[in-house]
Amino acid sequence: RSNRVVITNYDTVKNYQHSFGRVPWSVIITDEAQEFKEQNSRSDALKSLRCLFKIVATGTPVENRLLDLWNLVDCMQPGSLLGSSKNFSDLYEKDITDKTEEERIALSNELRSRLFYGREDAFLLRRDKEGVLPDLPKKKEHTIKSPLSETQRKTHIQLVQALSNSDNENHHFEILHR
Repeated sequence: RSNRVVITNYDTVKNYQHSFGRVPWSVIITDEAQEFKEQNSRSDALKSLRCLFKIVATGTPVENRLLDLWNLVDCMQPGSLLGSSKNFSDLYEKDITDKTEEERIALSNELRSRLFYGREDAFLLRRDKEGVLPDLPKKKEHTIKSPLSETQRKTHIQLVQALSNSDNENHHFEILHR
């Protein structure tokens, strides 16, 4: 068990949670953490693993709910940092649209403070490409104009209209396929 590295995926951890749970891990590093941002069996399996230290990494920002952020932080630092999911949701999510702009800013600043955001010992680090790789060349976009025939133009307009009227999640791919 000494000096070994195990690389696996989240479904394997979920499926073999009890076996992995018996191992006293030193460090657990998760990448693509957006895969377990929601409270579900994947995140429960990861939270059940015993270790001395956890790193939760993702390149995808929290997009849907702040409770997703709570779940990632709770996986890394269980229970203590942000409190229970109910208390966190009540404080930062519930009736947020009813709050004034000043109240929302105050809550945002409070959450940043709790996560030590902007400090060297922060629980949450946010970096962009420019900060990590400042010598990258600037992105260059090249526009190539290609006129459509009348038939292509009409078909394009019909497909775009169908896209705006569609309830299907994968409608963008469906439109591309057509």
